[in-house]
Amino acid sequence: MEEKKAYQEKKQAQLHEWDAKIEVLKAKAEKAEAELKIKYQEQIHKLQEKKKVAQEKLHELMGAGEETWGEVKEAVEEIWDDIHGVFNKLLHKEEDKKEEDTTEGEKGPAT
Repeated sequence: MEEKKAYQEKKQAQLHEWDAKIEVLKAKAEKAEAELKIKYQEQIHKLQEKKKVAQEKLHELMGAGEETWGEVKEAVEEIWDDIHGVFNKLLHKEEDKKEEDTTEGEKGPAT
């Protein structure tokens, strides 16, 4: 039972962390150029929808009995992995963009 409580607390903390990351993405979207802004907004919407499902699954987990806890936990882990994938994809895109900007800056002005 203690494991279940600790697991729930860990996942709840992660939901709060995701809220903060989504707010950072919203701020970046506001500052981005039009095309990139649309992509950010699409990904933010996707993350918010997935986070909503994650919250529902976590709520379901909280009410799950010992016999169904393992099954619901698997569903929670699946959606968590999915959300991590979306965040990682966004972070990877940002790193690629930073590398492009850095590389272009190193080339200097065209002659």
